[in-house]
Amino acid sequence: MEQRLKPARELAFDTRGMKFLNDADLVLWNMDKATYLKDLRQAGFEVPETTFLHQTARCGSAKGLTDAVTSLDVCKAGCPVVVKPSISAPAKLTHLLRDPQTLSDQDVTFFDHLLSAKLQNSLMAQAFEPTIANGEYSLIFLAGKHSHTILKSQQQVNSDASLSLAVASRKCLMI
Repeated sequence: MEQRLKPARELAFDTRGMKFLNDADLVLWNMDKATYLKDLRQAGFEVPETTFLHQTARCGSAKGLTDAVTSLDVCKAGCPVVVKPSISAPAKLTHLLRDPQTLSDQDVTFFDHLLSAKLQNSLMAQAFEPTIANGEYSLIFLAGKHSHTILKSQQQVNSDASLSLAVASRKCLMI
């Protein structure tokens, strides 16, 4: 994992004079969903079924990547699946496969784009949670104490974006 995080570590800690309040190891742990989702599940938290595809570059082609993803157990359940990098900005390279066994043209285009992005980290496929349409809560803790909660909600950009999770332009509500 350390090798996969090297580019992220260099980017995250190029502070340019800024001071980080959080411990570097905590920030790195939180950056990679492959690490923290496993840890949260082991700690007893409910986590949507998630499968990771490591070393996506070895797939060689968009077809190889598509075949690798759709063969994952989570994609065989017949339910919608979200595919995204394990380390990414909110909604960057995130896509909803409505039917992982019958890919649409938009799905194929997404896999072409994903392969050309030359991921440096794992790709994850996660069972889609319909309740996310109501928003996602982020709990903010400062100095170990709950400070505030933010409700992040999707914003649909256009009718075609309904196939992709258009979370990049999130609306946030402080609670």
